Amino acid sequence: MGKTTRAIGWSSIALVVAVGVLGAAIGFAPLRSFDYGWHLRTGELIAETRAVPRADPYSYTVPGARWIDMHWTFQLALHSLYELGGHQAVRLAKGACVLALLAVLGRIGWRRSHAAVSALALGSMLMASSDRLIERPELLSFLFLAILLALLDRHDRRRDRWVFAIIPLQLLWANVHGLFFVGISVCAIALLAELLFPLVGRNEPLRRDIACDLALVTALSILVSFVNPNGIDAVRFPLEQFLMIAPAGQRSDLGASIKELQPILDVPGGIQLLAAAGGLALVAMALNWRRLRLFDAGLFVAFLFLSLGAQRNVALLAIASVPIAVRNFGDFIDRHPPPKWAPTVSGVAVLGLLSLAIADRVGIQATVWSAAPLLEDQFPKASVDWIERERPDGPIYHAMADGGYLIWRLYPAYRVMVDGRLEVFGNKHYSRLKVVTAGRPPGFRHLDQMYHFGVVLLHHRFFPSLKMLQWLQADPEWRLVQLDEVAAVFVRVGDDPSRWQEIGTGGSDLLAPLADRRDSELDLRRRAARFALLHALGRPERARELAHETCSRHGERSEAPFFCRNGAREEPRQLPGR
Repeated sequence: MGKTTRAIGWSSIALVVAVGVLGAAIGFAPLRSFDYGWHLRTGELIAETRAVPRADPYSYTVPGARWIDMHWTFQLALHSLYELGGHQAVRLAKGACVLALLAVLGRIGWRRSHAAVSALALGSMLMASSDRLIERPELLSFLFLAILLALLDRHDRRRDRWVFAIIPLQLLWANVHGLFFVGISVCAIALLAELLFPLVGRNEPLRRDIACDLALVTALSILVSFVNPNGIDAVRFPLEQFLMIAPAGQRSDLGASIKELQPILDVPGGIQLLAAAGGLALVAMALNWRRLRLFDAGLFVAFLFLSLGAQRNVALLAIASVPIAVRNFGDFIDRHPPPKWAPTVSGVAVLGLLSLAIADRVGIQATVWSAAPLLEDQFPKASVDWIERERPDGPIYHAMADGGYLIWRLYPAYRVMVDGRLEVFGNKHYSRLKVVTAGRPPGFRHLDQMYHFGVVLLHHRFFPSLKMLQWLQADPEWRLVQLDEVAAVFVRVGDDPSRWQEIGTGGSDLLAPLADRRDSELDLRRRAARFALLHALGRPERARELAHETCSRHGERSEAPFFCRNGAREEPRQLPGR
């Protein structure tokens, strides 16, 4: 018995460490959110003016438009971190939030003998949520949801006054992110489950004291949500956003075009992602159906509904599924005790799965331990450096995702066309700007008639703009003045053709040599982007040389056969990773 206990002890320690390492690999990855820049700049603006902005100061397309800034406390904290230690401090804080999320969720239902269940649930959550665990206010919403679930679980088991900590949590949440309505909804689900408990045929009386506490917490959580700089508008706005993920016939242009708002079943790999987020909880509830809590069932159905509506909500389902899975598997195992060797064997199996997940995340994020705090190739740094240095006449045409970076780097010298602030642009302005079609020449011409652009910033690394690049090159009104792996800058020639020196695209030194990163996924993605760019610039012979070189260098990798098959083609069919 003693040996078995010690084996379980070592197994649980190894599982905790593995989950922590996986969380660190995801949490401490370089910063990569396209919205990071405008959040950072707004925190600085709030600190300088000592006021939360009510109107848009950043754009030239909707200047002065109403802005319900629901993230102001997050933005102030972000600015304070940046002042303290730059982007690296923000990166460390992001990783700490992910580890705190694991610590809070991991305590719910934790038992050393069932450590494998907790570790598997947490590992599944991390993998399903990894794309959302980034430097956005949403990350704090995830942490707040975990704290709320832990407080409700504690109240269900021991009924103490800690449940009332939900009220100040909700007050803070309403001033951090629009997902604060999730906290109210979870409290309401818990209250409804408690009221319905005597009606499910279990011959148990209503727990009046717990029901009263939950009713009071729910009511006060609603009331404190109105304590924010925008009052009722901030409370109403999340409901307006919900229409973005309405059914297909009622869905807004925003909900129909932005990837993270797409229905999860319409996204490639969406079913697998949904299974990773909620599959374990579903199996646990099925096994424990005789003792299934109404709260668990209601919670799962509610978050499954949100996940089916939008890809970004899968992370909410993954977080809520952790306590559901652990509680129900725990109840089932208590009623059906496994053999003595089972905890050790299951621990080793889960440890093996976590090790594979760690290797996968480190392989995908080749720069996860890089000293560079911002993810390479994510932002058009060199092109923005050129604009900042040369000061061409604006306004700037750019992709929606680059708006945040431009706000941080160039405001107030330049304003942006559009950015990720749905609270400002909304469906009305988004549709008017035709951002979806503006990446093609007809859409660009339409916008150019409205705003008469002076600069075009094409982020060809992540966005489909190679046809635009070819079209602008052929237009004598525009001149290519800056080009790198990520973006290209064109300026309008105007009345002084001699002002700007055009880059010649025929030279061998058009692009800097690629670094020798033989074992890096990042190198393979860079080569894929350069392959497409060289074709767009009319350099198919150089593209073929790059393809042969990449095939010999990365032949064992899954995407490398693309270069081997298509290296001799005149035009690329499809780009891996784009």
